[in-house]
Amino acid sequence: MNPRWIAPKPGWFCLNVDGSISASSQLGKLGGLVRNTEGDWIVGFTKTTGISNILHTELWALYEGLKLSWDFGFERLVVYSDCRQAVELLNDHMAGSSSLSLVRAIDRIRRRSWITESLYEK
Repeated sequence: MNPRWIAPKPGWFCLNVDGSISASSQLGKLGGLVRNTEGDWIVGFTKTTGISNILHTELWALYEGLKLSWDFGFERLVVYSDCRQAVELLNDHMAGSSSLSLVRAIDRIRRRSWITESLYEK
């Protein structure tokens, strides 16, 4: 099944992120993009990480996407990731005390003066 893009509510922006791991090198690659209500591309990013696992790479994608979105001043943001485990970790009310430093860092970003919603994309 191919995921389809869902427009955010008026006044909101949509951040879609994804990460992957090379089967041969185990290096992670991640990226994401922000779109407005009309689906127009606003800004995007890509990054290569070191040797990693898929959860770590997906969390890096979320962290980088949220940082970029904050820097651009998007006050209302819907966040989509296809990594159920990452989304569950971030939506957990105990995310701020997670044993994973990236989860704690993402939680701190999300607690700034803006509204973010994490959703799992099927």
